[in-house]
Order: sequence, then structure tokens, then C-alpha cells
Amino acid sequence: DAARQAVLDYLLMGGRHVDDATVYSNHAEVGEGVRQAVDAGVPRSEIFLTTKIHPPHFGFETASAWVEKVLRELGVEYIDLVLLHFAAVPDGKTCKVPRNCRQETWLALQRAQAKGQIKHLGVSNFGERQIGELLALGGSPVEVNQIEYHPWVPELHLKTAEWCHMNRIAVTAYGSMGGAGNAQQMMMQDALKQVGSMYGKTPGQVLLR
Repeated sequence: DAARQAVLDYLLMGGRHVDDATVYSNHAEVGEGVRQAVDAGVPRSEIFLTTKIHPPHFGFETASAWVEKVLRELGVEYIDLVLLHFAAVPDGKTCKVPRNCRQETWLALQRAQAKGQIKHLGVSNFGERQIGELLALGGSPVEVNQIEYHPWVPELHLKTAEWCHMNRIAVTAYGSMGGAGNAQQMMMQDALKQVGSMYGKTPGQVLLR
């Protein structure tokens, strides 16, 4: 119930982007919060609902079934954005080769997009090569790549973001203020404190900008 209430309060206070995923195991609660916000007067067209398909659900048939299941769990008619959550693929999939699994999943999501069940498609934690495999299919564009992004990410993340921008792929960040293992350390960086003092901002606000 905490997830439902958090989503409802967030939307009623003016928030509009809701980011979910299969691995968060709360589609039903998030969907209920969204529906309650709509009932309270928030236009559904203003809410941007994102979720992510986890690699165990990769493959054409499996991904197609996942779309139907998630729509039922969320209780919505469409999802604004679906991301492939990770590029890695577990062993034992019928699609066998990781590239094939990612491409089959993309084709299944494209079909759902054509039916109006999904508005936009993207990826998360993908590199240039894996995105190129999807672009090579010649169908729906990869519109978004969601990656960890902050001043201390590995250089590969910086290069990936640059490549995405060059190819007209939006980059969205997670972990902007660090994760469970390094958030406190990041917030204590002298450089952040100095920039914050210059502009009257907290270290967290500096990182988000």
C-alpha cells in the first residue's frame, strides 16, 4: 500500500513521470495509484508511465505474453514507455543467442506498439553495440537509454551518453545521487559542497542538475 500511496501523492502534487519495472514487483500497486490519481482529476494523458522488461522475459513469445500480463497488472490501457532493462540474457532461453533474444523482444514490443499498447520504446543499461543491434532491425527507433549517470561514473558511461546524443537517443539517468553503497560518500565530496555554496544549492540539487 505504501507504493500505491506514494504514487498517488506524487501525482496529486504535480509529478508526472512514474518509473517502474518487473523486478520491483509492484505493478499492481503502482497501477492502482495511477488510476486513483486519474479518478481524482489528473489527466491520464499527462502521466508518463514507464516500466521495464527483465531479461528472463526476453524472446518473442515470452515478451508478447509479458506485455499482456503487465497491462493487466497495471490496470491501464497503454504504457507510455517500455525499456529493455538489461542487455545480459540468462542461460536457457529458447532464443539462445543474446542478440537474438534482444531482437526478438524488440520485435514483440514493436508489435504491441503498433497495437497501441505501448507508446514509446527504449533500453536501459545498454551499450553502443547492443543498441546498434536493435537499430539494425529497421523498425521502431530506440528513443531512450536509461543508465547510471553522475560525475563519478566510469568513462564508458560518458562515452555511451555521448554516442546516444549523437544518434538522437535521449539519455535518462538513474543513481544521480549515488546508490546504497556510495551515496553518502558522493554527498560529502568537497567539489559538490563548493558548487552548492556558490549557487545556494544542496549537493543533491547540484547532482540532479
